Amino acid sequence: MEWVLGALGARVFRGRYEHAIDGKGRVSLPVRYREAMAGVAEGILVVTTSDEPCLVAWGLSAFREFEEKLQQKNQFNPSVRRIMRHYVGQAQECPIDGMGRVLIPEALRAYAGIQKDVVFVGLVKKIEIWSKERWDHVQGEVLERLPTDVQVLSDVGI
Repeated sequence: MEWVLGALGARVFRGRYEHAIDGKGRVSLPVRYREAMAGVAEGILVVTTSDEPCLVAWGLSAFREFEEKLQQKNQFNPSVRRIMRHYVGQAQECPIDGMGRVLIPEALRAYAGIQKDVVFVGLVKKIEIWSKERWDHVQGEVLERLPTDVQVLSDVGI
């Protein structure tokens, strides 16, 4: 995964990387990614649940922006509260240590089925963290649905 400068000067995530998680639940981040994170997000990833069987990680400032946008929504709306519980309520600040590793808490690893091999997938402002097994399964579904998804993008002018 690498940071690249987007059109508006914002850093974005791209690419896919595979790493192994150690017995303590730590996983190493790519060097370029670590260097960018140290300056942009105070060396902290916010890791939380996803609407898919994986985790989502944000730089600290990007997650704060996400929280602020959610906070501006109608807090009496049950959907807003459920989304906040799922994403914000499960979020954990995970510092990047001096060796460039992040400790992913046990509860989050269990949610995503992460035991040994991890796949990081950059999605512009956030990162998905998958168990290798689940990633391989989802990739098959992605390829099956890609022609339909591409048509949807075409229909909206992308």
